[in-house]
Amino acid sequence: MYMAKYKPGIDDADVARALANMTGNIREFFSQQPEEVQPRKDYRELLELTIIFLRVIPSKGVHFTKPGAMHHSQFMV
Repeated sequence: MYMAKYKPGIDDADVARALANMTGNIREFFSQQPEEVQPRKDYRELLELTIIFLRVIPSKGVHFTKPGAMHHSQFMV
């Protein structure tokens, strides 16, 4: 399982030091945003990945999926 190998980015000393003054504001903002209606699924995914990076568990839990096919591609001549 992928979760066994996962470590939040905020656990890295350099990242924690760089975000020290902003972590609380970032967590508050990004924790509220997934509850809002997002126009696209990938926006919601970015929000959830950001809060997971900061060691916060989203309301739907932590799920990592491998990237899929690009099914919205344009017709090519």
